[in-house]
Amino acid sequence: MGNTGKLFWLGAAFISLAATGANAASVTNTDTTSLTIVVNDGRGQSEISIPAGGNVSVCPDGCLVSFPDGESQALSGAETIEITGHSVSIK
Repeated sequence: MGNTGKLFWLGAAFISLAATGANAASVTNTDTTSLTIVVNDGRGQSEISIPAGGNVSVCPDGCLVSFPDGESQALSGAETIEITGHSVSIK
């Protein structure tokens, strides 16, 4: 395979990875301390720690998330979520 073929497949792989990440919910912790959310994607449950000022991508195929304030929310994977203190804002 020539260089052109390799570049084509490398570009296709990059676009595929970028598209996958774009379909995940984005959770940002704007607080000054780390926090933990619980994600249940139907296959299992996991705790995800988000550092102060950090951001994580979750639920590319939808899931149920429990936030530190005790609220649970079903997510489709397209949301932008901001957590400040005990306040959760979902857009």
